[in-house]
Amino acid sequence: MSPCKGLLKSTTIYIVLGFLPMGINFLLLPVFSEKLSEAEYGILTLASLFVGIATILVGLGLEGAFSRYYYQYYKQPKLVDSLLSTLILAIGLIATVLGVILHF
Repeated sequence: MSPCKGLLKSTTIYIVLGFLPMGINFLLLPVFSEKLSEAEYGILTLASLFVGIATILVGLGLEGAFSRYYYQYYKQPKLVDSLLSTLILAIGLIATVLGVILHF
């Protein structure tokens, strides 16, 4: 497969998967507005808003940080292992704190 075909295929998959959740929400809008009361729809909207904010907080751009530092340290496996474990612990800690906050 030529590099252009591979790039086009990967780009298409990325775009489709990026817009799929928004398309599903758009298609389900009539179902939601018919079946849910105003209060239930408000709760659903608040939950969606919170999920969006929590996603931003949990990520904090750490995957970008891993990409940046990986190529700086890729010749030193111990440093790469340390970087990866630190990022995993940071994401786990942030998710745990948000989970505790949500629980109460």
